[in-house]
Amino acid sequence: MSFASICPAVFYTADLISALGFSRDKREAGYAFRPFRHIIPFLLGLACLTLPLLAPPRIGGYLFGAVWVGFILVLDPLNYSWGGRSLLRDLEQGETSRLNAFLCSGLVCGILWEFWNYWASAKWIYIFPIWQNWKVFEMPVPGFLGFPPFAVECLVMYDFLLGLGGRVFGHECRLNEKNSTTESAGTDPFVGHR
Repeated sequence: MSFASICPAVFYTADLISALGFSRDKREAGYAFRPFRHIIPFLLGLACLTLPLLAPPRIGGYLFGAVWVGFILVLDPLNYSWGGRSLLRDLEQGETSRLNAFLCSGLVCGILWEFWNYWASAKWIYIFPIWQNWKVFEMPVPGFLGFPPFAVECLVMYDFLLGLGGRVFGHECRLNEKNSTTESAGTDPFVGHR
């Protein structure tokens, strides 16, 4: 599968989860982030992205999950500082429904992808250095824990590209201008999840 099919699947599934009300979690008070504290997740993300490459291969092979989390931690503070949609901003406002929807979407999509992969004649075969005897379909069981952060990574990267497009081209970029002033369940997820 390519990202041309993966990203829409993640976004549409998150939109369905939101529309069905499974991700509603509006908190009374948000988390207070001071501006200088945004550097902490950014630096932690840089570490997550570089340590697997710098570590000896016998150790680096166990750090593959850090790469997915690393992009979230590097790009979301940039999204926040550029004034775009950001999980940090959502948390400041006490809003966790978007994060919850994408975490659930990742798990749902991951289970479906692995189910379809198992029955395919040309399939992914995962060779991790751990848990090879504990598989569901072709995926070692702990590998399913990677799908929720992967979905959040897709969201954060999408928001980053929108922000980058706005900075490069001088205007807010959207894939779909239809209904661009509202955010509601049931709209195109590439607009509704801005």
